[in-house]
Amino acid sequence: MLRREKEFLDEFCMVSPLRIPKFIFFGDRVLGYEKIRGQQLTADLFGSLGQTQKDIIAKDLGVFLAKLHASSFEITHISKYRDHFYRPGFDKLQKQINELLLPKFSPRVKKAISAFLLEFEANENNFKHKRGVVHSDLYDSHIYWDDKQQHISGIIDFGEVSQNASTMDFTLIANFCTPLNDVFLEKLLTAYNADDPDLFRRIKSFSKLEKLYWPIENIEANKIEPDRLNSLQDSLKKVVEVFDV
Repeated sequence: MLRREKEFLDEFCMVSPLRIPKFIFFGDRVLGYEKIRGQQLTADLFGSLGQTQKDIIAKDLGVFLAKLHASSFEITHISKYRDHFYRPGFDKLQKQINELLLPKFSPRVKKAISAFLLEFEANENNFKHKRGVVHSDLYDSHIYWDDKQQHISGIIDFGEVSQNASTMDFTLIANFCTPLNDVFLEKLLTAYNADDPDLFRRIKSFSKLEKLYWPIENIEANKIEPDRLNSLQDSLKKVVEVFDV
């Protein structure tokens, strides 16, 4: 996994519009790259920024993702991590949601989730994605903001880099479940130069589905890592925030 990541980064760093890890040493037990300075772009930090700064972030990430997804790097790995972007993975996730997740919620939330899944499953466009090289895990801890330079200072952790649905790289960047960040998403897609008129809608739909994915991930992980129980409670709370409306 690390060798695949290094091989990709060694090549992509030559064209990446944002700074990414460039390995200085790579051994059997230890590896390292020059530190990428900045702050993790957490939801709290993102929310505290002004519109001008958010516009910069949208442009930085849009240009970066366009370059990443069009990368010519030959990679055969197809990650099964978050595989619900295609129908077989969605069917598996839906079964897990019905069996493991729905019993944990009130009748009102259950009804809202079931209605959402029914509508989601019926739309064939939800399973039609442009494929390319994807980061696969592009959330706040892996995006760094430089307050001095007022730009994204770097992207880290390409451990899940794979050939997959390009849609997945947008869904974890910010909360797109409500209209709150719609303008940001529109500017991000403008910088990305998206030629898919359905991508905006699909990102928002998958952002809601992601909220249902993470409790399942926590439940499965908790079987071998009991300390994940706090993460489970947090992810269940986020499901309620999205669906109890």
